[in-house]
Amino acid sequence: MFKNQQGFAPIQIILSILAGTLVLASILGGVLYFAKPEVKKLDNQLQVQQPATSGQPQAQPPTQKQGSCGDEICGPVEQAHPDACPQDCTVQTGDNTSKNPTSIQDLKYSSVDSDAVKLDLYFPNKTCQNKLPLVVMIHGGGFKGGDKRPVRTSFLTDDCYAVASINYRLSDEALFPAGNQDVKTAVRWLRANAAKYNLDPDHFGAMGGSAGGYFSSFLGITGDVKDFDVGDNLEYSSAVQAVVDEYGLVNVSSLAQDRIDAGQISRDVESVYMGCDISSASCTNATKASPSNYITKGDAPFFILHGGKDTQIPIKQSQDFYAKLLSTGVVASLATLPNADHGGPGFDTYEPQILEFFNKYLKK
Repeated sequence: MFKNQQGFAPIQIILSILAGTLVLASILGGVLYFAKPEVKKLDNQLQVQQPATSGQPQAQPPTQKQGSCGDEICGPVEQAHPDACPQDCTVQTGDNTSKNPTSIQDLKYSSVDSDAVKLDLYFPNKTCQNKLPLVVMIHGGGFKGGDKRPVRTSFLTDDCYAVASINYRLSDEALFPAGNQDVKTAVRWLRANAAKYNLDPDHFGAMGGSAGGYFSSFLGITGDVKDFDVGDNLEYSSAVQAVVDEYGLVNVSSLAQDRIDAGQISRDVESVYMGCDISSASCTNATKASPSNYITKGDAPFFILHGGKDTQIPIKQSQDFYAKLLSTGVVASLATLPNADHGGPGFDTYEPQILEFFNKYLKK
């Protein structure tokens, strides 16, 4: 057999080259085989991360800017009220979902020397044809705690309401009647600035739970009582045109006895705010502070909600208040949640009825 100078036959060289090619192809095929599932997995991950293509707008997180709140920062708010933003507020621009309405935060509503007298305004994330009816939301906390955030807004702003969530001086800062004066001052401030914020000054409502329910009831009953209207914007009314009271205290004088009758333990948070023992006949502030003592025929309509197993404010408070409203000629409804305590998720299920109530009296 013919051999070249290195001793290899040409056919053997060719066979060697072919064998090497097959080995290399086998190696590459194995690499590609094992790499393919990894690529496929990566494709799946990318598909999960891709935005939905259903045509629905993708929600964006709200953006918050603080400091100078001029037209540039106000964003969507400026179309309705371009001069609305003071220099020391915070504007939070909502996204395209109802869960994050646009808001202007920390607006000071009183000249009182206190950091507490501030409110947040929430606006619909859509165009509304008319001036916005307003619901004033008042937080609870036994007169000693709580804050204006977080707050339930979307079920109202979705229906073209503005919402004002307010803080007020707590009992560790000031006693009765400071908080009562604050909530009335807030309503007057909102009316004084209604044109600036595109609000309907003739259609204000109030809503709150516990101490917030108390203050909401106080606003609804004392619109014509001037004793608590002190401070700023006195030329404007502090009355509201509809009230949602969730398990609020309404008769301070009878609360101690109502708790005894219901087998509940005594609490001192109300006495602390009143500046006297509410179980004592000498506690005149308890009489002055009770919304039930000011009921007149022209008062705002009420929607009252109370838990049948409330362990802090006996349901008798709302039952007696409801009966007195009706007997005086005030429009009122009472919803009893048989198994509910002092608040809880069961009350949120009444949002459609609350909206229907506000629509009836604030959109007429």
